[in-house]
Amino acid sequence: MKTIFIHSIILSCSLISNLAHARSLMKPELGAALHTIEVSDEISYFGNLQNEGKLNINLKLKSISLEIPRNMPSCPADEPECKLAMVMPFPFETALPLVSIETDFCNVTEYRAVKDDQFRDGFKMEIVVRDNRQSHCKMLYPAKIEVSMEVSTLRNQQAQFKAFADGLISGGLAKVDYSQQFSCKQTQDLIDAGFGVQVVSKTGTNFYGKKIDLGYQAHVYTYGIQGVVDSGEFHAQKFVSDALGGGVTYRGKNFSLRLPVVAPREGDANYPRHGNLRSFLKGGTEINQDVRCSQ
Repeated sequence: MKTIFIHSIILSCSLISNLAHARSLMKPELGAALHTIEVSDEISYFGNLQNEGKLNINLKLKSISLEIPRNMPSCPADEPECKLAMVMPFPFETALPLVSIETDFCNVTEYRAVKDDQFRDGFKMEIVVRDNRQSHCKMLYPAKIEVSMEVSTLRNQQAQFKAFADGLISGGLAKVDYSQQFSCKQTQDLIDAGFGVQVVSKTGTNFYGKKIDLGYQAHVYTYGIQGVVDSGEFHAQKFVSDALGGGVTYRGKNFSLRLPVVAPREGDANYPRHGNLRSFLKGGTEINQDVRCSQ
Protein backbone atom coordinates (compact mmCIF):
# COMPACT_ATOMS: atom_id res chain seq x y z
CA MET A 1 0.00 0.00 0.00
CA LYS A 2 2.84 2.32 0.92
CA THR A 3 4.58 1.51 -2.38
CA ILE A 4 1.42 2.32 -4.38
CA PHE A 5 1.08 5.64 -2.55
CA ILE A 6 4.71 6.58 -3.34
CA HIS A 7 4.26 5.64 -7.02
CA SER A 8 1.08 7.79 -7.17
CA ILE A 9 2.99 10.78 -5.78
CA ILE A 10 5.82 10.29 -8.31
CA LEU A 11 3.31 10.01 -11.19
CA SER A 12 1.45 13.16 -10.06
CA CYS A 13 4.71 15.13 -9.81
CA SER A 14 5.72 13.90 -13.29
CA LEU A 15 2.39 15.04 -14.82
CA ILE A 16 2.62 18.47 -13.16
CA SER A 17 6.21 18.83 -14.38
CA ASN A 18 5.24 17.90 -17.97
CA LEU A 19 2.31 20.35 -17.93
CA ALA A 20 4.54 23.14 -16.67
CA HIS A 21 7.12 22.33 -19.35
CA ALA A 22 4.45 22.33 -22.09
CA ARG A 23 3.21 25.72 -20.95
CA SER A 24 6.74 27.08 -20.89
CA LEU A 25 7.14 26.01 -24.56
CA MET A 26 4.00 27.92 -25.62
CA LYS A 27 4.99 31.17 -27.31
CA PRO A 28 3.50 34.11 -25.40
CA GLU A 29 2.91 36.15 -28.56
CA LEU A 30 2.34 35.33 -32.23
CA GLY A 31 2.19 37.73 -35.16
CA ALA A 32 1.43 37.75 -38.88
CA ALA A 33 1.61 40.14 -41.81
CA LEU A 34 -1.80 40.18 -43.52
CA HIS A 35 -2.44 40.44 -47.25
CA THR A 36 -5.33 40.06 -49.74
CA ILE A 37 -7.88 41.82 -47.54
CA GLU A 38 -11.50 41.49 -48.74
CA VAL A 39 -14.16 43.72 -47.15
CA SER A 40 -17.96 43.56 -47.09
CA ASP A 41 -19.27 46.48 -45.05
CA GLU A 42 -22.94 47.47 -44.73
CA ILE A 43 -22.39 49.89 -41.83
CA SER A 44 -19.13 51.61 -42.92
CA TYR A 45 -17.35 50.21 -39.88
CA PHE A 46 -13.89 49.50 -41.29
CA GLY A 47 -13.42 52.40 -43.68
CA ASN A 48 -11.31 52.22 -46.85
CA LEU A 49 -8.77 49.59 -45.80
CA GLN A 50 -5.46 49.03 -47.52
CA ASN A 51 -4.43 45.58 -48.71
CA GLU A 52 -1.98 44.81 -45.92
CA GLY A 53 -1.89 44.93 -42.15
CA LYS A 54 -0.73 43.06 -39.09
CA LEU A 55 -2.17 40.58 -36.62
CA ASN A 56 -1.00 39.84 -33.07
CA ILE A 57 -2.17 37.03 -30.81
CA ASN A 58 -1.11 37.59 -27.21
CA LEU A 59 -1.53 34.35 -25.26
CA LYS A 60 -0.31 35.89 -22.02
CA LEU A 61 -2.78 38.81 -22.08
CA LYS A 62 -5.38 36.62 -23.87
CA SER A 63 -6.17 38.99 -26.72
CA ILE A 64 -6.16 39.19 -30.53
CA SER A 65 -5.37 42.57 -32.08
CA LEU A 66 -5.49 43.91 -35.64
CA GLU A 67 -3.91 46.97 -37.22
CA ILE A 68 -4.73 47.80 -40.85
CA PRO A 69 -3.85 51.13 -42.54
CA ARG A 70 -6.56 53.04 -44.38
CA ASN A 71 -6.25 54.50 -47.87
CA MET A 72 -6.07 58.21 -48.56
CA PRO A 73 -9.44 59.75 -49.50
CA SER A 74 -10.14 60.16 -53.22
CA CYS A 75 -12.74 61.97 -55.30
CA PRO A 76 -15.26 60.10 -57.48
CA ALA A 77 -14.29 59.98 -61.16
CA ASP A 78 -17.56 61.68 -62.19
CA GLU A 79 -17.01 64.70 -59.91
CA PRO A 80 -14.12 66.73 -61.42
CA GLU A 81 -14.76 69.70 -59.09
CA CYS A 82 -14.40 67.59 -55.97
CA LYS A 83 -11.77 68.73 -53.46
CA LEU A 84 -10.57 66.81 -50.43
CA ALA A 85 -8.09 67.52 -47.66
CA MET A 86 -5.16 65.16 -48.20
CA VAL A 87 -4.84 64.03 -44.59
CA MET A 88 -3.64 60.52 -43.82
CA PRO A 89 -6.50 58.72 -42.03
CA PHE A 90 -5.94 56.82 -38.81
CA PRO A 91 -5.47 53.05 -39.25
CA PHE A 92 -8.16 50.60 -38.25
CA GLU A 93 -7.14 49.17 -34.87
CA THR A 94 -8.94 46.79 -32.55
CA ALA A 95 -8.18 44.31 -29.77
CA LEU A 96 -10.63 41.67 -28.57
CA PRO A 97 -10.40 39.19 -25.66
CA LEU A 98 -9.26 35.70 -26.64
CA VAL A 99 -11.97 33.27 -25.54
CA SER A 100 -10.92 29.92 -27.04
CA ILE A 101 -8.12 27.97 -28.74
CA GLU A 102 -9.30 24.74 -30.36
CA THR A 103 -7.74 22.11 -32.64
CA ASP A 104 -10.01 20.07 -34.91
CA PHE A 105 -9.60 16.53 -36.27
CA CYS A 106 -7.54 17.88 -39.20
CA ASN A 107 -5.07 19.43 -36.73
CA VAL A 108 -6.14 22.95 -37.72
CA THR A 109 -5.84 25.34 -34.78
CA GLU A 110 -8.50 28.02 -34.38
CA TYR A 111 -8.05 31.13 -32.22
CA ARG A 112 -11.29 32.96 -31.44
CA ALA A 113 -11.77 36.38 -29.83
CA VAL A 114 -15.20 37.84 -29.03
CA LYS A 115 -16.54 41.05 -27.52
CA ASP A 116 -20.33 41.41 -27.26
CA ASP A 117 -21.52 44.96 -26.57
CA GLN A 118 -24.82 44.68 -28.42
CA PHE A 119 -26.82 45.91 -25.46
CA ARG A 120 -24.40 48.78 -24.82
CA ASP A 121 -23.51 50.27 -28.21
CA GLY A 122 -25.12 47.85 -30.64
CA PHE A 123 -22.02 45.91 -31.78
CA LYS A 124 -20.87 42.33 -31.44
CA MET A 125 -17.30 41.81 -32.69
CA GLU A 126 -15.58 38.51 -33.41
CA ILE A 127 -12.12 37.66 -34.79
CA VAL A 128 -11.27 34.13 -35.92
CA VAL A 129 -7.73 33.04 -36.85
CA ARG A 130 -7.29 29.59 -38.46
CA ASP A 131 -3.80 28.10 -38.59
CA ASN A 132 -3.83 25.49 -41.39
CA ARG A 133 -0.08 24.81 -41.50
CA GLN A 134 -0.14 21.50 -39.60
CA SER A 135 -3.28 20.09 -41.22
CA HIS A 136 -3.05 16.43 -42.23
CA CYS A 137 -6.35 16.46 -44.16
CA LYS A 138 -6.15 16.47 -47.95
CA MET A 139 -7.96 19.77 -48.39
CA LEU A 140 -7.18 22.85 -50.46
CA TYR A 141 -6.95 25.76 -48.04
CA PRO A 142 -6.97 29.36 -49.36
CA ALA A 143 -3.88 30.21 -47.26
CA LYS A 144 -1.69 28.91 -44.46
CA ILE A 145 -3.29 31.43 -42.09
CA GLU A 146 -6.88 32.67 -42.50
CA VAL A 147 -8.12 35.68 -40.56
CA SER A 148 -11.72 36.92 -40.46
CA MET A 149 -13.54 39.57 -38.48
CA GLU A 150 -17.28 40.09 -38.25
CA VAL A 151 -19.18 42.99 -36.69
CA SER A 152 -22.95 42.69 -36.25
CA THR A 153 -25.72 44.85 -34.80
CA LEU A 154 -29.04 44.08 -33.15
CA ARG A 155 -30.70 44.96 -36.48
CA ASN A 156 -28.70 42.18 -38.12
CA GLN A 157 -26.50 44.57 -40.11
CA GLN A 158 -23.01 43.27 -40.71
CA ALA A 159 -19.50 44.32 -41.58
CA GLN A 160 -16.87 41.68 -42.22
CA PHE A 161 -13.50 41.18 -43.78
CA LYS A 162 -11.20 38.29 -44.62
CA ALA A 163 -7.43 38.31 -44.91
CA PHE A 164 -4.61 35.82 -45.38
CA ALA A 165 -1.07 35.38 -44.06
CA ASP A 166 1.84 33.05 -44.79
CA GLY A 167 2.63 32.08 -41.22
CA LEU A 168 2.60 33.00 -37.53
CA ILE A 169 5.76 34.61 -36.17
CA SER A 170 6.98 33.87 -32.65
CA GLY A 171 7.35 37.02 -30.59
CA GLY A 172 4.55 38.91 -32.32
CA LEU A 173 4.84 41.41 -35.13
CA ALA A 174 5.85 44.92 -34.14
CA LYS A 175 6.49 46.43 -37.58
CA VAL A 176 6.15 45.72 -41.30
CA ASP A 177 8.44 47.43 -43.81
CA TYR A 178 7.98 47.55 -47.59
CA SER A 179 10.86 48.21 -49.98
CA GLN A 180 10.88 48.24 -53.79
CA GLN A 181 12.73 45.35 -55.39
CA PHE A 182 12.02 45.76 -59.09
CA SER A 183 10.16 48.17 -61.32
CA CYS A 184 9.63 46.80 -64.83
CA LYS A 185 8.01 48.26 -67.94
CA GLN A 186 7.70 47.35 -71.57
CA THR A 187 8.33 50.78 -73.06
CA GLN A 188 10.06 53.96 -71.97
CA ASP A 189 7.32 56.15 -73.42
CA LEU A 190 4.29 56.04 -71.12
CA ILE A 191 2.03 57.37 -73.89
CA ASP A 192 2.47 54.15 -75.86
CA ALA A 193 0.41 51.19 -74.81
CA GLY A 194 2.74 49.25 -72.51
CA PHE A 195 2.77 47.00 -69.52
CA GLY A 196 4.57 47.21 -66.24
CA VAL A 197 5.01 45.60 -62.87
CA GLN A 198 6.39 46.69 -59.53
CA VAL A 199 7.58 44.07 -57.02
CA VAL A 200 7.88 45.06 -53.38
CA SER A 201 9.41 42.94 -50.62
CA LYS A 202 7.96 42.75 -47.13
CA THR A 203 10.09 42.42 -44.03
CA GLY A 204 8.89 42.46 -40.45
CA THR A 205 10.37 43.15 -37.06
CA ASN A 206 9.07 41.15 -34.11
CA PHE A 207 8.93 42.36 -30.52
CA TYR A 208 12.38 40.89 -29.90
CA GLY A 209 13.88 43.07 -32.67
CA LYS A 210 14.44 40.17 -35.08
CA LYS A 211 14.07 40.84 -38.84
CA ILE A 212 11.76 38.43 -40.68
CA ASP A 213 11.15 37.92 -44.40
CA LEU A 214 7.39 38.15 -45.10
CA GLY A 215 7.29 37.62 -48.86
CA TYR A 216 6.46 39.94 -51.73
CA GLN A 217 3.68 42.04 -53.24
CA ALA A 218 3.31 43.09 -56.85
CA HIS A 219 1.33 45.71 -58.75
CA VAL A 220 0.68 45.01 -62.42
CA TYR A 221 -0.39 48.02 -64.47
CA THR A 222 -0.96 49.21 -68.05
CA TYR A 223 -0.05 52.47 -69.72
CA GLY A 224 -2.40 54.26 -72.09
CA ILE A 225 -3.37 57.68 -73.34
CA GLN A 226 -5.47 58.23 -70.22
CA GLY A 227 -2.54 57.43 -67.96
CA VAL A 228 -1.64 54.49 -65.75
CA VAL A 229 -4.29 51.84 -65.03
CA ASP A 230 -3.51 49.65 -62.03
CA SER A 231 -4.90 46.14 -62.45
CA GLY A 232 -4.60 45.35 -58.78
CA GLU A 233 -2.27 43.96 -56.19
CA PHE A 234 -0.99 40.41 -56.14
CA HIS A 235 0.64 38.55 -53.29
CA ALA A 236 3.79 36.97 -54.74
CA GLN A 237 6.37 34.35 -53.82
CA LYS A 238 9.99 34.30 -54.91
CA PHE A 239 11.48 31.19 -56.54
CA VAL A 240 15.19 30.87 -57.31
CA SER A 241 16.05 28.41 -60.07
CA ASP A 242 18.96 26.00 -59.63
CA ALA A 243 19.37 25.71 -63.39
CA LEU A 244 22.17 27.63 -65.11
CA GLY A 245 20.79 31.01 -66.13
CA GLY A 246 17.41 30.16 -64.59
CA GLY A 247 17.27 33.33 -62.53
CA VAL A 248 14.43 34.35 -60.27
CA THR A 249 10.64 34.10 -60.67
CA TYR A 250 8.07 36.08 -58.70
CA ARG A 251 4.74 34.27 -58.85
CA GLY A 252 1.30 35.05 -57.43
CA LYS A 253 -2.39 34.80 -58.23
CA ASN A 254 -2.74 35.31 -62.02
CA PHE A 255 0.76 36.74 -62.08
CA SER A 256 4.28 35.60 -62.97
CA LEU A 257 7.44 37.66 -63.53
CA ARG A 258 10.56 35.77 -64.63
CA LEU A 259 13.93 37.48 -64.45
CA PRO A 260 16.62 35.23 -65.94
CA VAL A 261 20.28 35.86 -65.22
CA VAL A 262 21.45 37.30 -68.53
CA ALA A 263 24.61 39.23 -67.67
CA PRO A 264 27.48 39.24 -65.17
CA ARG A 265 26.26 42.65 -63.99
CA GLU A 266 22.90 41.19 -63.00
CA GLY A 267 23.53 42.13 -59.38
CA ASP A 268 24.25 45.77 -60.22
CA ALA A 269 21.32 47.88 -58.97
CA ASN A 270 21.64 50.30 -61.90
CA TYR A 271 21.84 47.62 -64.58
CA PRO A 272 18.49 46.87 -66.29
CA ARG A 273 17.39 43.26 -66.45
CA HIS A 274 15.28 41.69 -69.17
CA GLY A 275 12.39 39.58 -68.00
CA ASN A 276 9.06 38.14 -69.03
CA LEU A 277 5.76 39.24 -67.47
CA ARG A 278 2.63 37.09 -67.64
CA SER A 279 -0.64 38.10 -66.06
CA PHE A 280 -4.40 38.20 -66.53
CA LEU A 281 -5.68 41.70 -65.93
CA LYS A 282 -9.20 42.68 -64.95
CA GLY A 283 -11.49 42.14 -67.90
CA GLY A 284 -9.60 39.08 -69.13
CA THR A 285 -6.71 40.89 -70.85
CA GLU A 286 -3.69 38.62 -70.96
CA ILE A 287 -0.17 39.99 -70.68
CA ASN A 288 2.75 37.99 -72.03
CA GLN A 289 5.43 40.54 -72.74
CA ASP A 290 9.15 41.03 -72.37
CA VAL A 291 9.96 43.79 -69.91
CA ARG A 292 13.02 45.74 -68.77
CA CYS A 293 13.48 45.91 -65.02
CA SER A 294 15.57 48.07 -62.75
CA GLN A 295 16.11 47.73 -59.03
